[in-house]
Parts: sequence; C-alpha cells; structure tokens
Amino acid sequence: MPYDNVNVAKENEKVPCQGKEQLVSILRAAGINVAANDSSVCASLPTWKEVEELYGSEPRILGLETCQRYRDMIQQAQQAKRQDNVTVYPMPRVAGLQNCGTTAFADTLQHNLVVDPTIHSDSPRAYNVPWRKHTPIQFKDFVTSDSYDWQEDKELVLPIVIARDPYRWMASMCEMNYNVNWVFSNRHCPNLVAYPEQNMESAPLENVPVVFALNEPTLKVDVQYPSLAHMWSTFNRDYLEYDAPRLMIRYEDTLFHGEKVFEAIQDCVGGMPSRYISFQPYVWNAKEGSADLVGALTKNGRQQGRYSEMIAEDIDYAIQHLDPELMELLHYVNPTQIPADSYAAEDLRNREN
Repeated sequence: MPYDNVNVAKENEKVPCQGKEQLVSILRAAGINVAANDSSVCASLPTWKEVEELYGSEPRILGLETCQRYRDMIQQAQQAKRQDNVTVYPMPRVAGLQNCGTTAFADTLQHNLVVDPTIHSDSPRAYNVPWRKHTPIQFKDFVTSDSYDWQEDKELVLPIVIARDPYRWMASMCEMNYNVNWVFSNRHCPNLVAYPEQNMESAPLENVPVVFALNEPTLKVDVQYPSLAHMWSTFNRDYLEYDAPRLMIRYEDTLFHGEKVFEAIQDCVGGMPSRYISFQPYVWNAKEGSADLVGALTKNGRQQGRYSEMIAEDIDYAIQHLDPELMELLHYVNPTQIPADSYAAEDLRNREN
C-alpha cells in the first residue's frame, strides 16, 4: 500500500503541466528551465487543446507556392553577378503591422539563420524589409530604411509578413498606438464605432476613422482607413495580392510552431544554414514592457481576453468589416455570440440596469 500512495503522489505532481507538455517543450527549447511539475509556470499556461481550438493543429503559412519562383530569382541573380565576383544571398526579411511580434521574429531569424555574411549590423532591424517593416507595400519604392548602409535590391527581398489575430492586434494598438491615430474613447477600446447614446441605440453607429502617419525622409503621407479593422484587412490584403514571392505567417505560429515556421522559411529560400543543430526560440523582450515568452504563450493561447474592452457594437462591426477571406485563410474565427465573461457582455448588462 505505501508504494501505491507514492505512485498517486507522483501522478499528482504531474498535474500542473498535464495537457501542456508541448508548451513546456517550447520553453525548454528557449533555454527556460521548466520542471515537469513546475506549478509556478504551468498553472498560468493554456492547455494545448485550447491552443488548437483557437488556431488549429498546424501552422498556416500563405505563399509557399511562390517559393520556387523566389529560388529561381536568386539563382538568376547569382549567375548574373558571378562575372563581377559578387555573391547574391537570399534575403528573407520581416514585415508586418505594429504590435505583431515583428521585432521578436527578426531577432529569431538573426539568432537562428546564417542569413548573409555581408550584413555587419547586430541590430534585428537589418532583418526587416528595406522599405521599413510597417510601411504598406504600395509605398515600398518610395521608402528605404535609414538603418541600411548597403544597397539591397528590393526586388530580391522575400517579405516574411507577420499577421496577428485581429482582435488581439486591435487591443494591443490601444496599449501602444505608435504613429497610428484615432479618436480614443475612455469607455471602450478598440473603439471601432462611437459609443451608442441612450436615445440612439437603434440608429447606425458612426465608425471611428484611423490615420497611419508615414513620416519618412522620402515620404510623408497620412494613410487613412475607416477603422482599425479596415487597417488590418487592407495592410494584409495588399501583401496577399502582392505580385511577387512572399510568405505570410501568423504571429501565433511563431510562438506555438516556431520550429516548423523556421524550417518552412529555410526551405522556401533554398536551404539557408542554421546556426544551431536545432531551432532555438530567441527569448528577449523585444520592446520595453512587452511580454516575455511565458507571458506571450499565456496571453495568446486562450480565448480569455481576446475581445479586450470592445463593446458589442465594436464586435459586430469587426465581424462585418474584417476581410472574410483573410480570416478564413489564416484560421482566425469571429465570435458567434458575445462571450458571457467579456467586457462587452458586462457593458450590455450595465446599459440594461
């Protein structure tokens, strides 16, 4: 009998991390020492089932069909430059909207890939697209990052576009809006529509326009969108329709399927060598106040908090105006009803009282 009690105790020790083994493996690969029974870490982590319910069981990578074209482009450029004794290297470079983990992913590329020995910068900015990562693709020929002290052929760059769940992206924009401006509300954010007045609840609500201020030495322009939902849709749609090789990767897959994403990029550009025997997630807070890896896995791996401080009308507007094809291709699901534990549900209850 004493042996049975010992076995029961051992089983109980495993409970904190049960169903979360894949997440523990991700943390260990990043050099974070997590014991199999570490309740201080595992208690906060979502289960792998929760992750799969949100994003599916495999990464969604768009644009893989353009990889052969990219490899052919690099090969042709190498042949053309050979007589000048110039080596042309593949150029996977990161792009994406603000608050989509672009800096962290550029760090990860820099940390894992032997990209280009001619890059002498230790800054992850060197692994961003040369037209600056947040610039809408329509302006790529008018902007060149001032962090580049060499000439890169923009046509030989393979953009790696990081897209994020639009609901969490919009919530992050409320916390740090960078050079994106709109009329903020102290009652709800992201505020896609104006808060309904008591005597106008049945009337159509006015949308809240957004202005993205591009302030580059060679381009100063205000890019206007009807709402944050339109900004997410337009930026990513333009890259989806970009008539050149590119990959679109979900931010969440860089967290939960980092190794598979990394291998897909390697294959796409023609097998660029790794710095290490196995993939290593790069752990460093990309910006002051950003979540560490444990925090990022916890925040993005469960449904809770996805709708932030949106009211019901914001959610309805998002459902109507987020690009439906992009949502389906990236496996981002709109809610079918207002979650009972959400800010929106609480706001509706308060209005009824």
